[in-house]
Amino acid sequence: MRWQTLENALTWSKQQTLSDLDYRYLAASQDLNLKESLTQAEATRLQEVEARLTLEKRRTKEQRWLLGGVSLALLVATGLGVFAWQQYRRSAVSEAQAVVRSAQALFASNQSFDALLEAIRGQRQVQTLWNTDLMLKTQASRVTEQLVLDIRQKNRLDGHQAAVVAANFSPIGQQLATAGVDKTNNLWKQEGALLTSLEGHTATVNNVKFSPNGDLMASAGNDGTIRIWTNDGTPKQVINSQISNIWGLDFSPDGQTLAACGQGGEAELWQIDGAFIHNFDSNGTLPGLCGTQTANCCKH
Repeated sequence: MRWQTLENALTWSKQQTLSDLDYRYLAASQDLNLKESLTQAEATRLQEVEARLTLEKRRTKEQRWLLGGVSLALLVATGLGVFAWQQYRRSAVSEAQAVVRSAQALFASNQSFDALLEAIRGQRQVQTLWNTDLMLKTQASRVTEQLVLDIRQKNRLDGHQAAVVAANFSPIGQQLATAGVDKTNNLWKQEGALLTSLEGHTATVNNVKFSPNGDLMASAGNDGTIRIWTNDGTPKQVINSQISNIWGLDFSPDGQTLAACGQGGEAELWQIDGAFIHNFDSNGTLPGLCGTQTANCCKH
């Protein structure tokens, strides 16, 4: 190569005596060789820069494609989300409208209480909807208001002289027995007419129950007695319990046994003819039969 030839000439010149012209020629050759080397290095650097630019352009293009794909996917996902929300909202609005229409239909068929429940449910659904149609809101509110104003008391049973503590329907629903603070039990017809008032307890009557076949009725309270009556109000049996305040009372499924429970968790079992069977305290063989101050603890 030329630079090698120049290098050899320079080495040779060191051992020779040359003219001034020869030395200037060699110096010029060195300068030219240096310039060519610099030019070559610059060309190489420019090629590397161009290669990097080409690679960067390719990467930029790929990133643009990737960004475009991500943007498109995001756009599609957003569109699907909006569509799903719109579908959900349409479904919720349709359901609310259906509930309101159901309330109107029930009201038209004189089922006022069921209609009121439906109207309340429909109004709650309307309130949960964002940006609900004003007409639907107005319709739901109007139906609810109309039902509230239309509801009337169907019946009222007046007969006790103090608060009523317990009530129980006969098995076939033809009679209703009530017990009260006034120490009495009352028997009512289904339509609300008083059949008879049963007296005998000397303290508040806390519970009253019909037997499974409806032939008998038992009552108990704070006087510590269990009184058994026929379904027409005739006294049949008085059981003197060891429980001072009887809160829970119930017949066995066959109607031959009575269970009584007290405030302190004690319980007793009696035959309906007044024969004592067994008693339990809160730590006895039937734990959990009666809880403290539980008025309906004798269910089994």
